[in-house]
Amino acid sequence: MRSNSFECLISDLDVRPLLRSLEMQSSLWTHITARQTTPGTPHVDTQTIFLRWAAAQTIEAVFNDLDAVDYPALMDLPEARGLLAQSVEASRANTLGRAIIVRLKPGGRITPHADEGAYADHYERFHLVLQSDAGNRFHVADPANPHIYTTAEMKPGQLWWFNHKRTHWVENRSNRERIHLIMDMVAPSYRTERGQ
Repeated sequence: MRSNSFECLISDLDVRPLLRSLEMQSSLWTHITARQTTPGTPHVDTQTIFLRWAAAQTIEAVFNDLDAVDYPALMDLPEARGLLAQSVEASRANTLGRAIIVRLKPGGRITPHADEGAYADHYERFHLVLQSDAGNRFHVADPANPHIYTTAEMKPGQLWWFNHKRTHWVENRSNRERIHLIMDMVAPSYRTERGQ
């Protein structure tokens, strides 16, 4: 699918080894909870494993710090490193920014929001689908009319770009967690092709 909201870059990455590793290291989900507990967050129904993130865990850093550093979980999940490399290659990126693994609970929702600040302006956003059953819907609103939106049903093994600068939200209408590896990259040729 090609649009100014979404594009599926690749459909056949093998995500099963990372899923198996996540099952064996389930305690990683509770190491850092700021993303779902910060007041006003759209991510209340999620849990996050931080692979790469801002050095400081502050609101200011989240919005404005362009640098990303490796977090300990990246060493704990070597399968993630290979998928990050494959995703960088597929997106023709020259810089990898932050990378997190996010699971959305069954029946859960990520509420409408748009990513803002210097960090969001600098990076493109990519999602590698690790686990997603029928009923998971990812929506991006039309900037001219928020009542019109594009919806994608992303499948495991697919790598997607989406326009995170537009209002977006997610619904998990399935009975199992939706798990995505979310990556930010500087992908200049991709940004030129897709625009804002």
